[in-house]
Amino acid sequence: MPVCIYCLYTKADDQFEPEHVLPRGFAGAGVNWTLTGEVCRQCNRHFSTFEAHWLRQAMESMARNFQGPVSRNERERFDRAQPVEIDDLYILLKGDPLVYEAGFAFPNDPHFRPQIIDTGKGVSCVVGRMDDVPSLKAGLDAMLLAERFDVTVPRWREGHSDWLIASVLRRQHAPHFIIEQWRRESKPSGLWLRGFPHDSFLAQREHSNAHMTARLAIDHRRRLYVRAANIEAAVSFFDLLLQPHAPIEKCPDIKPGDQTVAFSFQINLNHVYKAVLKTGFNLYCYLYGVEYARHSNFQLLREILLRDKKDNSGASLALRACRMEAGDTPDFPKSANTDEHRMQLDLAEDGILRFRLRLYDSFGYYAHLGVVPAEMRSAISTRRVSVRSATDGIREVDHW
Repeated sequence: MPVCIYCLYTKADDQFEPEHVLPRGFAGAGVNWTLTGEVCRQCNRHFSTFEAHWLRQAMESMARNFQGPVSRNERERFDRAQPVEIDDLYILLKGDPLVYEAGFAFPNDPHFRPQIIDTGKGVSCVVGRMDDVPSLKAGLDAMLLAERFDVTVPRWREGHSDWLIASVLRRQHAPHFIIEQWRRESKPSGLWLRGFPHDSFLAQREHSNAHMTARLAIDHRRRLYVRAANIEAAVSFFDLLLQPHAPIEKCPDIKPGDQTVAFSFQINLNHVYKAVLKTGFNLYCYLYGVEYARHSNFQLLREILLRDKKDNSGASLALRACRMEAGDTPDFPKSANTDEHRMQLDLAEDGILRFRLRLYDSFGYYAHLGVVPAEMRSAISTRRVSVRSATDGIREVDHW
């Protein structure tokens, strides 16, 4: 039976999943290198937290909006393609104290998401176009007609291998919801809870009188999510949905200068750096094979990725093993092509395996993956990989 290159556990064949060397969200639908039978399902799902943050909340996500890929694969083609699933993307209107959920269609068309928002005087429905009404209504009906439904609290996954799920029960004889029980599951379930952006987000905007309120909205995959300060506030908001509210209205015409599109990134560098380290190690395994990758010299890297190994000060060692490096060097130059990503593996004089990555010819990273065993060093050479998401995907090249 195969052995996972990360946890090093021997598992049955059906416990393994394909693992893309570079996340598909950057590599696009072209040729992409995949590790097959080498990363177990449990590790793969653990890494999905880092990868999702890298694709959705790091600054690279805005580059994906303008440069692509439009989606991760050919099956995910939407009438409003949104490669960037930014959790904090909003529309502010002149003279309106509310903040509205926004989507971002490729390449640069912001729009109102379908949403039901707390106005302080009840709830109001907002849509960017009437074609979105059926999706919002279907999600709302499914939630309100059910005896109970789940809400996933994603921020509780930090440091855990599972998700915290709140089971919300509707009281039979009163327009009232309560949290019936809590449980932990290996997968998210039901509605996704999204929190409010950091306190200074609105204060820095032109429309400083605007304020956040609870709301339900539909994401670009037509899934319902709730945004509130916390799970208790979300449940209180659900009570408002049982009260009469105004019919859905189309957004009013907006004059030039009346609309501001704002986004807020809450970048977790620990997540980003772990995603980079994982990508480098995947590349090492793909180019040199599993026996090289399973060596005990890379155990510290595994501890960083799987158990968030920390230094004596309590900081994650991922912050020491990886860093941003925007400039170019003679041996790893920029390409002057924003449609290209570059990856390079080489060996330092002290035997340290180095990984370098540049996305969109801009976002550069430099990482130490570990010390290559002395008996293996003669087999390690400089390897260069180019990725063009809009054309042929990933390929190895002889030189830059």
